[in-house]
Amino acid sequence: MARWRSAPTPWLELTGLPRPETEVPTPRTGFCDESLLTVPNLVHFGLLRLLGLEPVAYRWENQGRLVRNVAPSPDAARSQTSWGYATGLDWHTDDSVLDHRADGAPEESIPHCLSFYGMRNTERVPTWLLSVDEVPTGLPATTVDALRQPDFDVTAPESCAPTGADTAGRPPLRTGVPLLWTLPNGEVGLR
Repeated sequence: MARWRSAPTPWLELTGLPRPETEVPTPRTGFCDESLLTVPNLVHFGLLRLLGLEPVAYRWENQGRLVRNVAPSPDAARSQTSWGYATGLDWHTDDSVLDHRADGAPEESIPHCLSFYGMRNTERVPTWLLSVDEVPTGLPATTVDALRQPDFDVTAPESCAPTGADTAGRPPLRTGVPLLWTLPNGEVGLR
């Protein structure tokens, strides 16, 4: 973990972490009684602290909560979200409608990292990860140049709650932005 903190790689996987003493029922709404998950939550947030990461909750997602359980929800079966299960969730970045500035407030900026604490996956649904740095290497230079132009409109995903919408109830929209850019630290940014 110390090595990762000083030179982060695209992902870090830790195994053998504690689980609840008794099995927690599958939260079909994405949320459960967090008192049943005290040990995993303490370990999860403790690990984030050791890695120098500050958890952020977005007011328009997950009812503004820091923790949401990724589990199938009958109400979202056909949605293109991590709550759905009848439709595949394509490659995506989270909250790409947001901005990314060095002086931006964390709760209003594109997240730098996502963290998951896996406790069970009886359905054996895979989570595939792709380093953002890999994306431009597989594209022709002309495509990369085109993606760097501020010519795109980006909207929030289906999971965006009404609190993130504008006064007309539409999800957030960002116009005239690049889909690919270089972050201040030299890494690739991707919407």
